[in-house]
Amino acid sequence: MAIWSTDRWRELSSLSAGFIFATIWFDMMFDVKLIDCCLSECSLEEISSKQTVISAYYSQVTWYAPPPMRILLGFVMVMGIISSYYSWKRHPFLWFLQPLLLAIVSVMAAISTFPACYWLGHNPPEPEKFLGSSCRVFTEHGFQLGLVFLHILLHLFCVKQSNLAKKRN
Repeated sequence: MAIWSTDRWRELSSLSAGFIFATIWFDMMFDVKLIDCCLSECSLEEISSKQTVISAYYSQVTWYAPPPMRILLGFVMVMGIISSYYSWKRHPFLWFLQPLLLAIVSVMAAISTFPACYWLGHNPPEPEKFLGSSCRVFTEHGFQLGLVFLHILLHLFCVKQSNLAKKRN
């Protein structure tokens, strides 16, 4: 097996998707603290106490993180898109669907989610505005998580089909 065979690209694609999934899941666990406030009325004290925890988390992962860690997720996202393409470039529809799923997640993260998380951690707004921003970030994390999960399911299904085809030959 060559160093950059299709199987190696698929392994890299799986690794990238798993890392992105874990990162979004971890972020979402902090956002879950605000679900009850998004769905019902919460006092300003409740929102403020939850804001303190969430802002502290986001400030550590965005504002105070060392420079290599700030670019790690972006690098993994780009590698995920590239490896998804190369691992399925001969497949009839996965050659564009797999990279597209990760590209949508990456673009959403770059345009909306990361800047919102950055400002939630660096300069938290008033509790009412904070609640709106956090609920939006939670919704985006949920959508991104769904896309990455779909990417992983498609990947696993097609790897299994590919392995079955290899055994038949």
